[in-house]
Amino acid sequence: ARHLPFPIDSGGRDQWLLCMNRALDESGADPALLDSLRKALAQVADHMRNRPDHDPPVA
Repeated sequence: ARHLPFPIDSGGRDQWLLCMNRALDESGADPALLDSLRKALAQVADHMRNRPDHDPPVA
């Protein structure tokens, strides 16, 4: 619920994942672990979206 005040759409999700993936790349961790972490983080990031990608047109 802490993220609800902040609009998070697919673009925000993608930017966050980019930062997380760069950090993981720099970690030097085992490739199998990195793969598992990337999959889990992608699921979390997608779950955090709370706005549509495009606002509907205003009539």
